[in-house]
Amino acid sequence: MGAGDAVKVTTLALCLFLAGCPSFLPAIQGAINAAQWVGSIIDVADDSQKSWFKLNPNGSEQEKVEIAMFRARRALSALNGLALASKSVDEQNMVAARRELLDAYKNLEALFLSLSVPLQPGMKAATPPKIVQESRVESALAE
Repeated sequence: MGAGDAVKVTTLALCLFLAGCPSFLPAIQGAINAAQWVGSIIDVADDSQKSWFKLNPNGSEQEKVEIAMFRARRALSALNGLALASKSVDEQNMVAARRELLDAYKNLEALFLSLSVPLQPGMKAATPPKIVQESRVESALAE
């Protein structure tokens, strides 16, 4: 989430306020904040996986993680778009977008938890990259 997203959020808030609908602004803002937080987690996870695979090359595993990263980013983008266009966080499309993002994130977390390097004689165990637990992401998206 960059400066452009902050401008979108500010524009949305101003439009809602001017339209006389500030009663649901906190809920929409909460959804946007949660999406931004999950986006930052995905960014950090992406940096971590790139560092991991630079030190521990594994083309097939890296491809799986890259695909999961793409799916998570696509789901996040859809949620952001819906949050900016929605009148309610309870709209069916918003609920479905949250569910899709959570499913994509669960898949990404499972891949991160499965990363390992077979130990060779004299080798130290490699510490796999960490990712925020899915339960924390689910809580943030539910609010």
